[in-house]
Amino acid sequence: MKLKPYDTHGKALLIGLILGICVVPQADYGAQFMRPIGAGVVVTMGGIEAWKVAGRTWGLSVLVLGWISVALVSLTSLGDTPGGHVVPGFMLAAAYILAAVAVVRAAFGRRMHGAERIYFGISSYIMLGIAFGSVHQRVALLDPASYRLATTGGEATRWSDFLWLSFSTLTTAGFGDVVPVSNAARMISTLEAVTGVMFPAVFLARLVTAATEDDERDEAARTRDAK
Repeated sequence: MKLKPYDTHGKALLIGLILGICVVPQADYGAQFMRPIGAGVVVTMGGIEAWKVAGRTWGLSVLVLGWISVALVSLTSLGDTPGGHVVPGFMLAAAYILAAVAVVRAAFGRRMHGAERIYFGISSYIMLGIAFGSVHQRVALLDPASYRLATTGGEATRWSDFLWLSFSTLTTAGFGDVVPVSNAARMISTLEAVTGVMFPAVFLARLVTAATEDDERDEAARTRDAK
């Protein structure tokens, strides 16, 4: 069966994001921040897909907000002024969230069918995990004692630590090797845990409803054709 354009785009976005969360932490092992090029790739993929499936306004919003934040991060000295990454980091997280909302919103449009919705839904879930990872890291920049490593008792500082914490919390796995300590860190972790539980439940419920609506439209079309 020939793949539809949206089906192909959804697969490409999902594969790109999976490779990103698997490869980038390994390539940047020990780095304090996600590399600007990595952030730029993620936000560009999200913006392009948001443009294609949700419209020009969504796509431009993601691309403009994301690339401004990437540019600001690139111009900031990592060693001297890590605090300069706080505002652009939150902007980048907002771009990821905006892309996730645009993609999952479009996933249930009339142009989407079957597996297309699943690809875009999982992609939006992964983008939320990356966004929360960026938020966790910026909270740690504001208060370095906000997160601790259970194995060593030291402060969590690496991007890979925060990405791991984010997906452990989002999926409610809760391995406990990176521990939120401050009130702000715990608040963000609680919000992420609730999001991680509610998103799949709401998405699956909406997926079943959308599949039923698709079947009803197909049945109505067949009835009209038979007449």
